Amino acid sequence: GCMTEEGVKMLLSVSHRGLEKQPESGDVVLYTWPEVTKMFHKKKRFIIKTLPPEGAPQLVSFLFNQRRAAKEVWKMVLEQHDFFRLEFPLQPSKLAFLKLGSKFRYSGRTQYQ
Repeated sequence: GCMTEEGVKMLLSVSHRGLEKQPESGDVVLYTWPEVTKMFHKKKRFIIKTLPPEGAPQLVSFLFNQRRAAKEVWKMVLEQHDFFRLEFPLQPSKLAFLKLGSKFRYSGRTQYQ
């Protein structure tokens, strides 16, 4: 489980439709894969940037108890997002030594393939 910035506990799940969050008391909120434009983790936080069809871009943050948990969720969400959204896996860059950030990329087959 994780929490919102306000400290509300919730469940977070990943599916073929997208990322779902369900607060302990409340309705399920679905962020579909086409809406999710960016995702990253920073310390104990997992953050997604969404672009809803009828609204402005927004950042949604999930707070975990451990840094490792946030990173594992980020990896899982990245793999699912790439599997359902990409036609072909991204090829690694030859100039990777100049790049900052994570080198983790999804390398398996996609739904399209």
